[in-house]
Amino acid sequence: MRDINIVKIHNAVFYAFHGVADGEQDLGGKYEVDMEAYLDFRSAAEKDSLDETLDYERAYNFIKDIVCKKKHMLIETVCYKIVDELFLKFPRIDKICVRVRKYNPPLKGVVEFVETEIVRER
Repeated sequence: MRDINIVKIHNAVFYAFHGVADGEQDLGGKYEVDMEAYLDFRSAAEKDSLDETLDYERAYNFIKDIVCKKKHMLIETVCYKIVDELFLKFPRIDKICVRVRKYNPPLKGVVEFVETEIVRER
């Protein structure tokens, strides 16, 4: 028997300043991030030990820093930086899926959000 273990963060909401269109990096907007980290946390569960799993508070803080501290033109860049940072800081992660949503994008149409997604395995 083999378990698939996943730690998820859903709908982490931030106000940030990314974009290509005029004013986007000045006005800012709503962004959301989802993260799914695949790792073996059986030992953490058995020992009830945070040291043997993904500390989702630390992961959230890394995500928040990437989304909020620096302006980028593309949400693709934001998404890649999140994946790179989490893989670097959390070697227990075997596979990760990150989604970044940008609400009310400046399009000539009605769109709730645009989204990028990266799935990476070690």
